[in-house]
Amino acid sequence: MEIRTLNTLRGLAALIVFITHFSDATNWLDGSLGGPAGQYGVMLFFLLSGFLMSYLYFDRQFNPANLKSYALARAGRILPLYFLVVFGSYLLSLTGADGLYEITDANALLSHLLFMHGESVLWTISPEVQFYWLLVFCKIEKRLYLYAYTRHIDYSFFYKLPQSNWEHRRH
Repeated sequence: MEIRTLNTLRGLAALIVFITHFSDATNWLDGSLGGPAGQYGVMLFFLLSGFLMSYLYFDRQFNPANLKSYALARAGRILPLYFLVVFGSYLLSLTGADGLYEITDANALLSHLLFMHGESVLWTISPEVQFYWLLVFCKIEKRLYLYAYTRHIDYSFFYKLPQSNWEHRRH
């Protein structure tokens, strides 16, 4: 389901992230639009995701068919490309070639596969998947719903606070 009025916010979030990465890669405008600015776009994506998940799924009856539908929709949207990138980066590192991301040993691979850590931009997938699971638990116990929603907002705003430009450029 698509809520068309949110497409503008999605577009804004994507534009913020794109401009930040472009500015970092090219030093456009002396990199003044780069660095941690893209995290605001990611936070906006998190807020939209939290709203959409609660809007689309919270009023549905909790039964095996709806749970399966929810899980397949979420997994099908994220996991194929994520696993391709994670495994591809890991396999490339084993050959000594430069991969997309530094997933160079079994521990790093496992932490990515269990959504405990994300290298570089992959960090956004872990909290998203964790929120999907939290929403399932909230369906079991509805009192947890408000807590889950506020945790998702807290996470998106406070867990990944923007770093200073100096700290960002150092990495």
